[in-house]
Amino acid sequence: MDFSQIPSSFAPLLGRVRELEVLTSQPKSWVSFPELIEKNLKPDVPKENREATVSPTQVLPAQAPKSETNLSSIIHEKAEEKGLDPNLVKAIIQTESGFQPKAVSPKGALGLMQLMPKTAEMLGVDDPLDPSANIEGGTTYFRDMLQKFGDIDKALAAYNAGPGAVKKYGGVPPYSETQTYIEKVKSNYKKFSREL
Repeated sequence: MDFSQIPSSFAPLLGRVRELEVLTSQPKSWVSFPELIEKNLKPDVPKENREATVSPTQVLPAQAPKSETNLSSIIHEKAEEKGLDPNLVKAIIQTESGFQPKAVSPKGALGLMQLMPKTAEMLGVDDPLDPSANIEGGTTYFRDMLQKFGDIDKALAAYNAGPGAVKKYGGVPPYSETQTYIEKVKSNYKKFSREL
């Protein structure tokens, strides 16, 4: 969905829609509707202390959230600079972090595109939890993998498992996690490509 055409007053509603998308795409994190209401509307719990719904990542206390419109424009700008389809970048972000800018994986990957600290440093990303810097680094890295391996499946495999694994196996490695990752990205890509 292109959020650039939607008024910013709808940002809270779009945030809830995004949370529901994450919940339905990750069954282990499902909660009942009353639990969801209680967690999100309980007045004595500050918003930044509410539990994250994205699993297995954790979400650090949020700073001022970027609007959906701003995030969408960042994705489009960075993707087009690198010659990538913005919908593919959105699909990677959805799969990696569920659009949570402050997401941190158990392995230490950071931000929207889940950059490992060493990768972020190599790409010159000073603050991987800054959405613009993270997307800049993530799109640069993915473009490099696409140029190196020549097709989307191998580039996604390299993004997930590392370029060494793709070289070792001469293509997508036989890791179930990587194969599932590629399928999820492709499924999300189809979804974003269908949206108006």
